[in-house]
Amino acid sequence: MRLKFMWGEIVIAGRKVGAEHPPFIVAEAGLNHNGSMGCALSMIHQAKAANCDAIKFATFKADEFCAKDDPLYGAFKDAELPSDSWSTIKDECGRAGIIFFSTPQNASDLELLLDVGVPAIKVGSDDLTNLALIHSYAQHGLPII
Repeated sequence: MRLKFMWGEIVIAGRKVGAEHPPFIVAEAGLNHNGSMGCALSMIHQAKAANCDAIKFATFKADEFCAKDDPLYGAFKDAELPSDSWSTIKDECGRAGIIFFSTPQNASDLELLLDVGVPAIKVGSDDLTNLALIHSYAQHGLPII
């Protein structure tokens, strides 16, 4: 028996995404900038040069999700960007002609991203079963990936 999946269509920053449209290609920047604004901005232009439609970062505050005695705390803290970085990153994406969005680690990070202006919300794979968080994200009416 063959299954046929029916997918809907969403619109992200004016770009239609769905089975009847070309692939929506997202560059995964995440936290791979290692806390360097210069590297983050460079990644935007590399993603655009690779013909990506969007670039997705990770927005988080290490102190809000990681205990200081956790072996990974230092790596997360080093990769954290200051809150005021996100408007600069979004503006650079606009200049480069690529869609910006970011995975918020928690509700306060989403509020920051909503203030900056994101066209979609990306739920992190570690939060796929966090229904309360996903429900709170859904209240904003943006497409959720």
